[in-house]
Amino acid sequence: MVDICAGLKYNLHTKTYEKVHQMKEKIEKVIEKIEASDKIDAEKKPLIIQKINEWKEEDDAISEVILKLENWWMEVEPYFAEMGLV
Repeated sequence: MVDICAGLKYNLHTKTYEKVHQMKEKIEKVIEKIEASDKIDAEKKPLIIQKINEWKEEDDAISEVILKLENWWMEVEPYFAEMGLV
């Protein structure tokens, strides 16, 4: 029983780590788009990017967002399935 629990915990940790890594890659793409955007004031870009970088370094914050999105999906997935979208 302990081995199974340890395995599940390791598996969940590994998946969370992978998702955090994927999220960080997506954040990098967002930063690139902000830098390239001509719709965002040049004065505001460094401030926005600074805040995003601070947030990106907070693995707990990213994990929390991922968890909230997964919980949300579990709630709404049946509705999408009913509509034939899943």
